[in-house]
Amino acid sequence: MARLDVVFANRYLGALASYRRSEPASECWRVALEATDDRRPILLQHLLLGMNAHINLDLGVAAAETAPGPAFASLKNDFDRINQILANSIDRVQADVGSLSPALSLLDRVSGRTDEAIINFSIDRARQCAWTFASQLAARPSSAWAEAIASQDRQIASLARRIATPRPWVTVSMLWIRVRESWDVRRNIDVLSAS
Repeated sequence: MARLDVVFANRYLGALASYRRSEPASECWRVALEATDDRRPILLQHLLLGMNAHINLDLGVAAAETAPGPAFASLKNDFDRINQILANSIDRVQADVGSLSPALSLLDRVSGRTDEAIINFSIDRARQCAWTFASQLAARPSSAWAEAIASQDRQIASLARRIATPRPWVTVSMLWIRVRESWDVRRNIDVLSAS
């Protein structure tokens, strides 16, 4: 698991470094990182963009790199345990997001536990898809990975573009959320990194 953590983290760090140097990076990370230069996305959109790229692309690649070929199946139990860890952190993350975004906090209170069920399902589903993708990669020689990764990246980037640029009526309704959020990026990062 320690190796998976390092490989997984390095996928993000590599994408960020490439983006900052204006070098090619995965398309889904490019969409997510370009959104940081735009004042319109709300905090939740930024979180979803990062999770989309990191779980839906990076996690599968990192798992396959960590345990390619026949060793891959040995990673399954540890991979699954992370789902429970993530599920246990949802309430804390929501509280932190709510402290930065009062409108989202209000929506969370109004929705009761429904949003937690949706979030847990979505993260679990994304991780299942990441495992399936990793399984497909691990079964191939690494020389055949580039095409599969590029294809997955295109699909995930398409979802990222929908998150970053939702339909106009959604964008207008999100303005109500955005004007009430903390605009202090450093503080936002400090609060969320403590989650």
